[in-house]
Amino acid sequence: MAMAMPGMDDLPDLSGSAFTFDMDTRGGMLRFIETEGLPDDAGLSLESMFGESNYYVLPEEEVGPGDSWTLDAPMSLPMGPDGTVSMDVELVYTFVSLEGSRATLSFEGPIDMNLDVGGVGMSGSGTMTGTTVVNLAEGRYQSQTSRMNLDMSMAGMTMKSNSTTTLELMPDP
Repeated sequence: MAMAMPGMDDLPDLSGSAFTFDMDTRGGMLRFIETEGLPDDAGLSLESMFGESNYYVLPEEEVGPGDSWTLDAPMSLPMGPDGTVSMDVELVYTFVSLEGSRATLSFEGPIDMNLDVGGVGMSGSGTMTGTTVVNLAEGRYQSQTSRMNLDMSMAGMTMKSNSTTTLELMPDP
């Protein structure tokens, strides 16, 4: 998660970090329990970052294989000492399959992003796609893989950002 962009030198490198938090039965974050590998001077509020990014919350109504639903997930966060980032994400989920107690969901949708760091603005648009596996018997997420592709523009320059994130439930020690 390290970024090499003008004006963003103060952002921490979160690669190799682990975050543990409680989630409600629909997948919304309730509270942080601990972090591992996070720099002491990170300058980020992980509670705000993950608390607002409820992209992966399950629907209130019952769904089954073949059903789809849409989730809008706007987010606005501070970035470094003098910046903010806002993203609008609209994901369409599809219940792909049910094998035993494991439900597989796919998701895809557009992303619009605006970033302001110390008066330098950046905008971007792109897509997010992925797959989530939920263990219904245990009432929790098992794994998730997502890919975000963004085309960004800043001060007359254009750049592409392609990132893949894999989340996996780790067994209790």
